[in-house]
Amino acid sequence: LTLGDVGYFLVLEFVPVDKRNVRGESGYCVTQETVKPALPSIESNTASFQGRNTEGEDVTIKWTYFGGNEGSTRVHLLRREKDWASEDERAWELGNISAEDLHEVHLYQGKDFPVYSLVLEDVGCMLFAKITPVREDGITGKPVWIRFPSIIL
Repeated sequence: LTLGDVGYFLVLEFVPVDKRNVRGESGYCVTQETVKPALPSIESNTASFQGRNTEGEDVTIKWTYFGGNEGSTRVHLLRREKDWASEDERAWELGNISAEDLHEVHLYQGKDFPVYSLVLEDVGCMLFAKITPVREDGITGKPVWIRFPSIIL
């Protein structure tokens, strides 16, 4: 099924055929409900930061949405101001980054996706984004976390 099927009934036509390949009279079956959209989600491995890790550069946060028509998907950009170490890398892989080390920074809306302009305060820090998919009817999906691939220079 595709997004274009949402809101429509499914109709199945079947034609019986015997062993001699003689076709019988067609029959139809119609679903009792219309096709519903899937739960909102960010397609696996599509969320990313795009841009250079240098002060003064713009960084764009992109993703591919799935689950009906996208509404106002929420994006929070967070800066980790303490040094990034190997134990932090292990914690990130396990999903155990401490929220107390993260501070939200302001994004602006680009043409299609949110954008952040790297500033002096970002130098030496790590950036994270929390993307919460939202369908046009307000239903939200599971948030996805991504990390900028390197420390800001």
